[in-house]
Amino acid sequence: MNQRNRGIFKALLLASAVVFAAFAFAACGGDKETGGVKTISIAVPDGAPILSIAKMRAENYAVENGYKTEWTTLNADTLTAQMMQSAPDIAVAPINLGAKMYNEAEDHGYRFAGVSIWGIMHLVSDDPVFDNAPDNQARMDILKGKTVYAFTESGTPGITLRHLLNQYGIAGEVTVTYLNGPSDVLEAIKEDKDKGIIHYAVLAEPVATQAAGASQRPGFVPKINFQTLWKEKHGDQMYPQAGLFFHKRLLEKDKAFLDKFISMAALSTDWAFNNPKEAGDLAKNVLNSAAIPGGGPVKIAVDAGRLPLNFTYAAEAKAAVNAYLEIIKNDSANSVNLIGGKVPDENFYYSKG
Repeated sequence: MNQRNRGIFKALLLASAVVFAAFAFAACGGDKETGGVKTISIAVPDGAPILSIAKMRAENYAVENGYKTEWTTLNADTLTAQMMQSAPDIAVAPINLGAKMYNEAEDHGYRFAGVSIWGIMHLVSDDPVFDNAPDNQARMDILKGKTVYAFTESGTPGITLRHLLNQYGIAGEVTVTYLNGPSDVLEAIKEDKDKGIIHYAVLAEPVATQAAGASQRPGFVPKINFQTLWKEKHGDQMYPQAGLFFHKRLLEKDKAFLDKFISMAALSTDWAFNNPKEAGDLAKNVLNSAAIPGGGPVKIAVDAGRLPLNFTYAAEAKAAVNAYLEIIKNDSANSVNLIGGKVPDENFYYSKG
């Protein structure tokens, strides 16, 4: 499902609610069985990806009789370690991590079901010069000679930042300081709030929207949307941020469950797009997310087009995912660690049904 079809969801919300209710009934039936109930483990990183499954997780859909779901929210390092051990049956993970799991060893056995969130990275700053820049090249040129705070050097934030600095011809003129995570970026900026120092940082939504309050710098707001830059340099192609992956063992005896789960994930993501405040509140208050600041910032980010919650099945997302992974393979001397050294073959992409 792509962005041009968004409008139909306003009209289909009631129908979606009926589908959710039907699946919820099936889940309850499975949970009440006294024997033969199979547990499916699902791992999700804390942050924007949790929004895509907030509805189904909060209501604990098992999707099929005879199953129950066990959800775990993990940090990035733990998620990687768990997938290396083939522990989760299903995971929402960065696209490059899923490719790495597929490429590195057959034992990992993860396949790609679809993109759940497209690019959500932004350059955030309190520099007013951005407001008068005539185009994206001029905006990027502002970073010459500057220090940019970022995080996750080997993940999507670092990958997209380095690629775009190269694409706009300023890679050798920008100093990038990588910190441990978004909270460390905000803390570093907060420490200088009384010194009149202008800052530049890479942050993901919805943290980018929350950045001004969290850093105590009122003008510290999103200035450059990396998705916009990516489309400008790559023929209107978007870059994928996170996707839904499953272990191949589910294909042996649990395919019906898997296919319904993927369909439910698509509905859950579209529900979050149409109900961003409710999704953000669910993530914060029900799922105990430490990374989602609540429904308000999520709604602002979605309404501004900075948080594209758009589930796209593997077959439709394949061209964009392949292009993104090809860029990683060609741009990075560290591609073995980032994606397993190559773009995955056709078997990586799963078509349900």
